[in-house]
Amino acid sequence: MHALPDDADEPIHFRADNVEGDLLVGGLSSSTADGASADSPAKRVVATGSVQIGQGSMRLTADRVVIESEGDRITLMDARGDPAHYRQQAGPGAGFIEARASNIVYRPADARIELIGRAFLTRDSDEFRGDVITYDIRQGKVVATGEHEGVEMIIQPGSARGYPSQENSP
Repeated sequence: MHALPDDADEPIHFRADNVEGDLLVGGLSSSTADGASADSPAKRVVATGSVQIGQGSMRLTADRVVIESEGDRITLMDARGDPAHYRQQAGPGAGFIEARASNIVYRPADARIELIGRAFLTRDSDEFRGDVITYDIRQGKVVATGEHEGVEMIIQPGSARGYPSQENSP
């Protein structure tokens, strides 16, 4: 199960109380909290204060997000919050993948999110908790690690689809 196929082709919109960036390139649309609009993406943008990012069905909210781009492609969104939140429709007609963690690293080109610190992910009513959770959006695969309290999973009847891969460190 993966995200909507058109999500990656949609424009990325973000809104925050403060935005700083440099090395302007094309392809990103932004709004500041006061409603001012700027079509001025940067190689590196730092957004702080009630950050909200959307692309198609994907939503990312956090206190602070660093966005990096290469050419006209976003390569990284590093979100930090107490906690930061991620949500994306799993596929056409499907439910949503929802996640939260202290730090969410989203790599759109790789279609991968990494949840770090008090990580939680839910998909199809199944739940995963651990210190670090990596989710491959294209393949719907979960890798969860738990150094401190292990990995906790709740798999609903009939939903075990060969996931997740889990690692527990002593």
